[in-house]
Amino acid sequence: MQTTGIRRPFFAAVAGSLLVWLGACSHPQIGPGGRVSTADLRAGNLPVAGEVCVVGVATHYDQDLGILVVQDQAGAFKFDSVDAPGVSYGRRVEVCGETRRAQSGMSLASPHAKQLEWVSLPIARRASPAEWLNGRVDWQWIEVEGTAHAVTLDRFGIMTMHMVADDRRVRVRIDRTAGHPLIANLMGAKVRVQGVASRTSIRSGGENLLLLCPEVKFVLEALPQTPVAALPAVTAAEAVKIAGSLPSTRVRLRGSIVPKGAGREQWFRDSTGELRLDLQEWLLPETDGAEIAGFPVRTGAGEAVLEGPLSTRAETPAAHGVLTSVAQVHALPAKEALRSLPVKFQAVVTYSQKNGTRFVQDSIFQSKNEPESEFCFQ
Repeated sequence: MQTTGIRRPFFAAVAGSLLVWLGACSHPQIGPGGRVSTADLRAGNLPVAGEVCVVGVATHYDQDLGILVVQDQAGAFKFDSVDAPGVSYGRRVEVCGETRRAQSGMSLASPHAKQLEWVSLPIARRASPAEWLNGRVDWQWIEVEGTAHAVTLDRFGIMTMHMVADDRRVRVRIDRTAGHPLIANLMGAKVRVQGVASRTSIRSGGENLLLLCPEVKFVLEALPQTPVAALPAVTAAEAVKIAGSLPSTRVRLRGSIVPKGAGREQWFRDSTGELRLDLQEWLLPETDGAEIAGFPVRTGAGEAVLEGPLSTRAETPAAHGVLTSVAQVHALPAKEALRSLPVKFQAVVTYSQKNGTRFVQDSIFQSKNEPESEFCFQ
């Protein structure tokens, strides 16, 4: 009996502590219908395996990767593995799922999104790269100001504008650029860009900053570029001398464009030396009479390159009939490709994405040792 008398208070105390602990996990901040905020998910204090919902504005959705970014009054959150066809930025959405522990805060298992009404995007917060790197604006809709210096296109036709803001490189990935809108007039200009703040991996000793911009209309010119005629004209040797760690001075050069190396990279060459061309939107015509503009930059390995090279020579549009093979499309110079030329050929679809992008392959061999021509279109 004495043993029982000793155990009862002990188990009563344990049970009381357990009830207190469970009460602490009940989280009265969970609203009706399991409503929580993005801040609740980031804090990671919600009960595990609880059904919760977040309501906010969709600011980014990658249909192929299933990434959906939602912003509410408490901040922003990135949901993974979301299947929400048709969701677009500026749409109010409700994302529901079962809570799971994550490396930082919490995540939702098998999240599903419900589209609600169209609303205005959040007011863009002006952010500095320092705030960005400190995690103070992660996945938020922000505005960044800096100098644009290059444009590149990936194999899916998605455009990336490269800029420098407060001595930090920023890549602006611009969606909905299947038509390749020409923004060469922004190279060297000061621009203001709105989008979702993301971060990528460490590269060359610094962390890349990535801004996810839904459309080119969110890229605004704040101060126009210097006219080409007013840019300093330099030789390759002079460009090597002024090359800095970041693109800061845009210059003009005259000489030759030649391929070099196993990868057939393009180089600029004149009588004083040569520079490798980097961060190109298009390949430049290989010629001995090239006139180009770009930014001399010294890489982490100490090599001097010319970033964002663009031809400044006026070109007369060539006459074209209907293009009848993928090889003919690939062979078009950059400015010719922007002319909406007619194309008609037979091909096999080799890969198709949810966003409408398709890869096709025709049956014309460029040579006996090369594969059939491949082309991507949307």
